[in-house]
Amino acid sequence: MHVVFNTMGRTCPTLPTLEKRVKESEKPKTPYVEVVKRLNLLFTCETDGRFTENSVDWGLDVTGWSWSSRFADLDNDQCQDVYVVNGVNIKKEWASNKFLRNIEGQHFVDQTEKAGLTSHLTAGAFSFLDIDSDGDQDIITVPFDVLPIFHLNQMDSGNSIDIEL
Repeated sequence: MHVVFNTMGRTCPTLPTLEKRVKESEKPKTPYVEVVKRLNLLFTCETDGRFTENSVDWGLDVTGWSWSSRFADLDNDQCQDVYVVNGVNIKKEWASNKFLRNIEGQHFVDQTEKAGLTSHLTAGAFSFLDIDSDGDQDIITVPFDVLPIFHLNQMDSGNSIDIEL
């Protein structure tokens, strides 16, 4: 999982210290981000424009061999959760896809089993959509060897409304 995450919804400014060090012709097309050796990376933008790698602090550093990940508020608590699909054989078994619940915007906790999302089928892609039109995000995964799998979101918490026209 390689994600750039803007904290508190603010947009990161350009990096003035980098711009001063590099000649105009040598400027990179994207802001400089220091390379960090870890399984997963989560970069947050600091107020001075620097990106800091925080995957360990947020509990996102280890999720298996991640092929795809996305943020979405799956439990309607106004905090962005993370869903990750995995696609490689680790220790003679397939790593499960992961649902990581955002706990009050402070860190993530693996709640895959509790949410009924344990799946050891290798998948390379997934999407969020409201399959059953109940106002929450459901998940469709696309495993390599079988038909797509639909996961209906049955979490009954948070702030959601149902309007019938």
